[in-house]
Amino acid sequence: MTQKKASIHLFKSLLRSRLWVVFVLLLFPLSAFGAGRVGHTKVLDTESFWRVRTIRETEDMVLPDGEIVHGQIKTDVAGPLARWFRERMDVGALPEDKYRVEPLDEDEIFRLPRETSADWMQPDFDDSTWARLRGPILHESTDSDWKLILMRGTFKVEDPNRVGHLTLNLGFRGGAVAYINGVEVGRSNMPEGELDLFASAEPYPEEAYFCEDGYAMRRRGRTEAERERIASRVRSLEDVRIPANKLREGINVLAISVYRAPVLPKFYVSRNRGGATLHHTCHWARIGLDKAELTMLPGAQVTPNTAPMPGHGFLVWNHTTVTRVFPESFADPFATLQPVQISGVRNGIFSGQFVVSDENPIHGLTAEAGALEGENGAIPADAIKLRYGRPDGRRPRGVQGPEGSFDALEDAPPDPVPLYPYPDGAFQDSGAPQLAEAAIQPVWINVTVPADTAPGTYSGKITVTAEGVDPVEVPLKVKVMDWTLPDFNDFTVHMDLVQSPDTVAMAYDVEPWSHEHLELLDKTFALLKPLAVKTLYVTAVTRTHWGNEHAMVRWVRDDEGELQPNFDVVEKYLDIATKHLGKVPGIIFHTWAPSSSDGHAGGAGRAHRRNNRAILFTMLDPETGELSQRTGPAWGTAEAREFWRKFNVGIREVLARRGLEDSMMHGLIGDVRPTQQGMDDISTGLDNPQWAVHSHYYVDEWKGYPIKMCVALWGVGVRPVDPSEGLSFGWTNPMWVAYFARPMNLASPLVEHRVQVETWLGARRGRTPFVSVGYGTRGLGRFGGDF
Repeated sequence: MTQKKASIHLFKSLLRSRLWVVFVLLLFPLSAFGAGRVGHTKVLDTESFWRVRTIRETEDMVLPDGEIVHGQIKTDVAGPLARWFRERMDVGALPEDKYRVEPLDEDEIFRLPRETSADWMQPDFDDSTWARLRGPILHESTDSDWKLILMRGTFKVEDPNRVGHLTLNLGFRGGAVAYINGVEVGRSNMPEGELDLFASAEPYPEEAYFCEDGYAMRRRGRTEAERERIASRVRSLEDVRIPANKLREGINVLAISVYRAPVLPKFYVSRNRGGATLHHTCHWARIGLDKAELTMLPGAQVTPNTAPMPGHGFLVWNHTTVTRVFPESFADPFATLQPVQISGVRNGIFSGQFVVSDENPIHGLTAEAGALEGENGAIPADAIKLRYGRPDGRRPRGVQGPEGSFDALEDAPPDPVPLYPYPDGAFQDSGAPQLAEAAIQPVWINVTVPADTAPGTYSGKITVTAEGVDPVEVPLKVKVMDWTLPDFNDFTVHMDLVQSPDTVAMAYDVEPWSHEHLELLDKTFALLKPLAVKTLYVTAVTRTHWGNEHAMVRWVRDDEGELQPNFDVVEKYLDIATKHLGKVPGIIFHTWAPSSSDGHAGGAGRAHRRNNRAILFTMLDPETGELSQRTGPAWGTAEAREFWRKFNVGIREVLARRGLEDSMMHGLIGDVRPTQQGMDDISTGLDNPQWAVHSHYYVDEWKGYPIKMCVALWGVGVRPVDPSEGLSFGWTNPMWVAYFARPMNLASPLVEHRVQVETWLGARRGRTPFVSVGYGTRGLGRFGGDF
């Protein structure tokens, strides 16, 4: 055989045996395929930023015949189900003949939000108002109200003919459907045929809920068998092959919908081993996204979207106000800038947000808003205020990073906007180049809708400029509803946000009560005004739990050497506050503090939680201005009563000159409470002394003294309910009760604060009529306005 024929024979053999692939890989370096390694390269993954919409809906149940209904369970058990179980501790669930599911009427089923566009998966759908989140999503939730997760991720295809195919793998609870550019490419654990947007996933078998012995499983599982059953709750859609003909040149969209599986009614009439009721750790949401991974073959002409990548330069992008922005919240380079959409009513302030980013520091960043034009008028440019986020917020627990969320808002951006390094391991290695740092700057839009604005949609733009880049026009649309808010000072809601002058002085390093300090306090109260703040706290003693070294009330010696109260600082403070808040209905003078506390809750006001700390007050030397702390007269003495009489008479005159005498309250009573003697001494000289409380427990009087305001965490006597069950409008309550929503913190999304207010204003007591008068909370309390 000649050498030429031998070469041809070898080539044909390689083709037949497919060894030619190995032959080519040996001849050419792997880098020629662009991946740098053998195997698939990630295009999108779980921790990519996705546009996400979540929907809540009344829980649905699967009946024995397979029908799925929204319903509620009725039992034939007399008395509490827990009692029935306690009498039968060897039974894990109620027998089937002891309970039934009653379907709900259509008007008893809630869904939030009510409407979602059916074309949400289409590539040109505007998802700019959706939250921008990284996965996993709801994968550890126990809330059964979640019904649907909609997700959209983008990537870029340079040449569909040079892709081969993509591969999709999903891990989820419930059921899932995947779409590429609006076309379904795979589904799992879902019914066949055309799907309703709010369809239900395939039900889980009993093994997913119960142990082998018939008791409900706790989330972690006691045995290996139970842990395997819990693991089976995660379902999968594996190795979905997406051919190149499903892709298009340019921007492509992977859309994923995750559906809730209906619950087995038996679960809600069961219990865990050892308990008479179903423990909260047995609950699990039958919906969640654990894993999403779209991969490509090495060398495919696809640009991934798994991490911040170089080459995109200066970008302006949409970001909802519902989710926070962090320094690592990199831009989606493939998203089209859409109009910022804001909805509101007349005489209110409403917000939107967009974000600016670049691979390099941003010099000379400016944003300028023009007037908004509508069919029946305009919203002037001076009604639009632009502010710039500063990364001084908190991070979620367990999430590391050099900076917090962009929480505070400044009137101007930093110049330049600096580069923020990405935390180590912040992004999965997709094999593509990644930036190590980037500049990012959120811009908040506050629109004050004039009271005389006609309803309708108003359109305009915000022009963003920076050195070395072309200006970018951000479209802005404001939809004004046909309703008018009252002035802020006339709001029926009573919000208790504690302003701290000491904190402001410390934060800005200014001399307390200097001209600079007073200017800063003026800004503080301007910010508090729209929040319906109805309280003001004035320290009359030192070292309260607000942390004040000195009190606002100072004491001096008169010509006869007698102590006299000095209210100069108090008067300045009152004038600045009332300039913005109007006639504040609650002015709490911190006149009492406990000498000790027994820690968390329990037995509020009992003997071991009643004491008076010594009177600690601030002494002023009028000649030098020097302040010092002094100990006042002992409780129960004539000197103590005279001390407080002088204070009460003097401060009443100060308040009367401003029409605020009815706003006066002493405080601040907590879980540890003053003795009868202490309250008697402090109330000397007042005809109708009133007190304020911040406590775990609700209380309307103490030692015979009326409580005008009580901010409580427990014992308020009302609970949030679905509106269909009836509401209790808090402002009808003659008692000023506010709820301390302690689960909220600095890491809580902004929208949670608004929802909490609405929730507790409508909270209801017992099974009262649809609108119960005289119960409910007037608002939220014990939040720091400056702390």
